[in-house]
Amino acid sequence: MFTVPVDLPFTLLPLKLFYRGFKFQAQVAPETPLTLRKRVQRFDPWGTLIFIPAIVSVLLTLQWGGSKYAWDNGRIIALFVLFRILITAFVGIQKCDGPASDLDETQHLVRGWFSLALGASFFVFVYYLPIWLQAFKVTSVVKSGLDNLPMLLALVLSTITCGVLITMFGYYTPAIWLSTVLMTVGAGLILTFKLNTGHAKWIGYQVLYGFGLGCGARAPVMPAQTVLELKDVPIGTSIQIFMQTLGGALFISVAQNVFQNKLIAGLAARVPEVPAELIFAAGATNLKSDVDPQFLPAVLEVYNAALASAFQVGVAMAGVSIVGYGVEER
Repeated sequence: MFTVPVDLPFTLLPLKLFYRGFKFQAQVAPETPLTLRKRVQRFDPWGTLIFIPAIVSVLLTLQWGGSKYAWDNGRIIALFVLFRILITAFVGIQKCDGPASDLDETQHLVRGWFSLALGASFFVFVYYLPIWLQAFKVTSVVKSGLDNLPMLLALVLSTITCGVLITMFGYYTPAIWLSTVLMTVGAGLILTFKLNTGHAKWIGYQVLYGFGLGCGARAPVMPAQTVLELKDVPIGTSIQIFMQTLGGALFISVAQNVFQNKLIAGLAARVPEVPAELIFAAGATNLKSDVDPQFLPAVLEVYNAALASAFQVGVAMAGVSIVGYGVEER
């Protein structure tokens, strides 16, 4: 039997509005056809071959350092040195490869660091908040995702609102400044979560933090789409989106490392009778059922402290987004 999805009207309406309002740029064919070699060079094969192992090296360093291996272990040192060498080579290739564009390097660097800080903070909280909800609100994995919706809905609403306002008035720096303030305050309030934090607080703090995220989510990207020449728009846009994603990838590893080390140290100091392997195997959902009731209160306190340490990474990166105050209007 043929059925129509119930959400089809909600999908078609935005698409119709998009095609009605979007003005497609006519594609101009190059005067001389590009050779196969030129087409391959556009993908920057040498830069890609160097950049991918560089990122893998730093991710392994952040993931293993202090948990699987000590920071002074030869493997960690070798990975860090390899990252430094590869990333230096990558920067050198980008400096020498092809003609320079008309991008303002200083402003793109400032917006890029802001995007990295925003992405790092967002990924940390969107990953660890559901874990906190599973552990202390006794919710399932699905329910914890639903309980994370206040932050995500606020993010979507403020992204749309700020995008419209920036388009109407042409000023994007106020959105970046407001994002830093709201995001940092909201993240700091989330850091105060305790075992008995009530619904009003964990919902309200998420909303505040989500509004801050939304204000800054598109603000660094929109200048690239309006100020730059058409040929530089893909470069400027991709830089900002890449930095947001890179920040999330890097600092999820940092937060995970901090969480694991804090949890292991806390258990050893407070409840040595409970092995860390048991807690990691149980996970947040089964924490209260798998731990001996006589040790459960202490284990929950240690678990909350470990999650708070992971939250601190998100708070710190929200604060680092203050570099966005160096953005200039153009």
